[in-house]
Parts: sequence; structure tokens; C-alpha cells
Amino acid sequence: MPRLSVIVPHRRDEQLEATLLSVLENRPADCEIIVVHDGSYPNPYQLDDEIVFVDVEPGASLIRMWNAGIMAACSPVVNTLQEGVIVGPDWCEQAVCWMETRPELASVAITIERGHQGETYGLARSVWNDIPRLRSGRLQQTEVSDICGSAELACGVFRRSVLLALEGLRFEEPGAAAIDLAFAFEQLEMRSVCDCNSAVQDENAARVDPSSIREIAEMAVKHGVAQGGWLASLRELPQACASGPRSGWAWCLGLARGRKAVRDQRLERAKRTLADRRDRERLLVFSAAASRQAA
Repeated sequence: MPRLSVIVPHRRDEQLEATLLSVLENRPADCEIIVVHDGSYPNPYQLDDEIVFVDVEPGASLIRMWNAGIMAACSPVVNTLQEGVIVGPDWCEQAVCWMETRPELASVAITIERGHQGETYGLARSVWNDIPRLRSGRLQQTEVSDICGSAELACGVFRRSVLLALEGLRFEEPGAAAIDLAFAFEQLEMRSVCDCNSAVQDENAARVDPSSIREIAEMAVKHGVAQGGWLASLRELPQACASGPRSGWAWCLGLARGRKAVRDQRLERAKRTLADRRDRERLLVFSAAASRQAA
């Protein structure tokens, strides 16, 4: 079984090839590389011996592609990469080692260098207590910190068992899916850290698009972070539009559509699944120790 599964969704040939080349040149030891595509990738370099190709339906979103890769992965740790990200030597070696030795970790963020936008260090840990930040879509940490809310999906290392317990990534946009993970990890009492000594390059914009902001607003209402309904939406409209008309309208629409949840059944199922897994692992350790003592 490999230590790591690197998952790269394919939507644009020119960006995929640059990312794949950097991964193949800096391939970690004992890993598998998974490319998820909708059947449109011609595989011009005949890489079937080096890459696992996974087909999805035409027009699938990035989130659906990552979910297909997570389901197909054979390793306990997965690295999500977005097209256009360029990796270097040992970009995730430290992250994998931490995952193998620190069971409380759900994800490890890799420092992302974004050109003139500067560097980001995962999603901000306090993002769920910061309505202006949620509303603006600026979710990434821009100051060096070892602790974060979650790794970014553009380049993040995740514990596969936790993602499976959460029934995969949710929502259709990476920004909303990542903030959903940050909230889930907090509720599951699992930690996320940032490897500030490793970095990858990404020229894609760090700010999420308006459709993600609408979904984030709905999540904020669902979890009781913000008030929902049309009245709350109208009250926030002036402040929301100050951060940009498109994102402001998207935030207010999300508030209007959002409904507070009495119980989050998905999180409850995930807690039970992970608790059962830990109990089985403790039983295996105890059984092995007892066998050695008896011998």
C-alpha cells in the first residue's frame, strides 16, 4: 500500500501538463498519482504505467473529481492538487510524516506562493468567528502560523479516513468545500497545521468566487454563526456590498436562503465512524501486545 495518493483533477490541458511534470519530477517515494478527468484527456505521453487515470462524467466539477480520486485512492493520506500548482522537491514529505505520527491531525497545509498576492498558509483558524472575513471571501491565512483551520484544496494533505467519514467533500466550489472542512474538523476535535518550511507555487487567485460566498453564507446560517432570513439579509446588505457588489449580493442571497440546522447528522455519523475506527485500532494494538507477551 502506498504512503500517499496525489490527486490532480483535469480540466485544462496546458495547466495539467505543467502540474503533472512538476509532480513526476519531484515524485515522493512510495506514492501513487491519480489524474481524474471526464474522458477528454488524450494521454499524449502514454503515462499509464506511472499514473492512475479515473474517469468521471462530462462537466464534473473540481469537487466531484477530487471525491472520485479520494474514493479511488489506496493510501491513508491524500494530497489534493489543483491544475496550475507547481510543486518542488519534498513538497509534502514533512506533511506525510506528521500524518503518520500524529493521529490527531486531519490535514496539513502546504505554504502556497501566489506571486504578487503573497503567500498563504491554509485557511484561517478563526474564520468561523469572523463574519467580515467570511463575507469577503478572504479565507486564507496570510501570516505565518503553524496552526490553521484546514489545508487548502489547491494543495493540501488530508487524512483519507476523515474525508470518507465526512462522506467526501461537499458543495461545488473549492472555497466553500474547504471552509466546510474547517468547521467539520473543529467539531470532530481534530487539528490542522501548516508546514511553513515547504512551499508550492500557484498563480490562481486566492479569493473565492461569488457562488462560493453564497454557499458559505448558507453554511454560516446553518451552524448558527450568522442570522438567516430576508430581514437579516437586508440589514447586512450595505456592509456586505462595501466589500464588492457581486460578493455582497451573493452573501445576502445566502443569508436569505440559509436555514439553521437543529442537528448535523453528517457530523454525528462521522463522529461515530471515527470513534469505531479508533476503538478497532486500540483493540488491534492491545491484541498485538498481548500476543507478544504470551510468546
